[in-house]
Amino acid sequence: MGLLKTWQKNKSEIIALGSGAMPSFMYGKQQFSDIPVFCFHSARFPDFEKQLAFLSANGFKTLDADELLERRLDPHYKNNGKEIALTFDDGLASVWTVAFPLLEKYQQKIISFVLPEMMIDGSASRTIAGDITSIERDQLVNRDYSDSPLCTWSEIKNMHESGLVDIQSHGTHHQRVATSSNIVDFIHPDFDLHHYGNIHVPRYRSGEVYSREPILGHPVYEYAPLLGQRQEYLDPLELREHLADYVNAKGGKSFFSQTGWREQLYKQVSDYRALHKGPEAFRSLDDDIKQELSVAKQLIEEKLAKKVNHFCFPWFAASEYSARLAFECGYQSVHLGALPGFSFTQDQNMPDMVTRLQEEFLLALPNYRSKLAPFTYKLTKKAQW
Repeated sequence: MGLLKTWQKNKSEIIALGSGAMPSFMYGKQQFSDIPVFCFHSARFPDFEKQLAFLSANGFKTLDADELLERRLDPHYKNNGKEIALTFDDGLASVWTVAFPLLEKYQQKIISFVLPEMMIDGSASRTIAGDITSIERDQLVNRDYSDSPLCTWSEIKNMHESGLVDIQSHGTHHQRVATSSNIVDFIHPDFDLHHYGNIHVPRYRSGEVYSREPILGHPVYEYAPLLGQRQEYLDPLELREHLADYVNAKGGKSFFSQTGWREQLYKQVSDYRALHKGPEAFRSLDDDIKQELSVAKQLIEEKLAKKVNHFCFPWFAASEYSARLAFECGYQSVHLGALPGFSFTQDQNMPDMVTRLQEEFLLALPNYRSKLAPFTYKLTKKAQW
């Protein structure tokens, strides 16, 4: 099981390693000219401190997004093997509670891609400090999984003003959309909603209103990230309501303790579709994509009085259309993840499209561990990433 999970998570990196497409430090080069860019989500304690301590002790310099792009655009730039970038997706609370005090301690920078319409105007909570109890520390470390899992605007502003956390755009809502009428699951008590915003639930449309409210019995259609698509399947509201009513009539939450509950719901779907035949409905997502890109940029700029020049695609999913539209909306670079067709080494033809490594690959930097460390780390019981 450990090997399977490692393959599933690191498939693109494993293939890239074998084909020579990984950054040069992965092949043992001590002095590399490309700039490795690492992707984090949560900042874990004490792991992140160990990483920053290593970077500082070995003379690594972390770049903000403008510095990174400036170097990638410079044809004469030669990295001395010491410049890297650390990016954090989503704006999770641990960026404030864990990462920020450690960035102050070690004087390193990160790039934080945030979701401005999902954050609240709350006050700034405490960050990790030396005089707190172990219980308080655990609460701060685990805030990503609490009722306030994202940074507040006050916390974001404090970090931005420090100059150590470069706030950039991750879109507004981290949305997934239905791509076909094929039902792959139903909302049930154990459905993985994710730990904030129900972002694993593809959005539902009722008129002009979208929702990701997890209503028991609602169908989950085949789906994909919004910014990787051009059209969305419009599912019939009547079917959704029928399935929810059926679940309620059968006992609500207790219905899902029965053997064969999925078969019952699929039978309801089949019966409904037999009586309501007709063409499937789809709608263009072009306007939605433009809004996702432009509104997020505008909101961050208004809140922080800064220019937002860089965008990170949620789910690492970009289409040629959405990438082009991002530049038309005023972004100067876009950040991706491990995707087919993109090299992890800097492509001189696409310096404004940044492909990032998952966070555990920092373990393979010179003088840390080895190029196999990210993969073997996944197999240990201590793995938290």
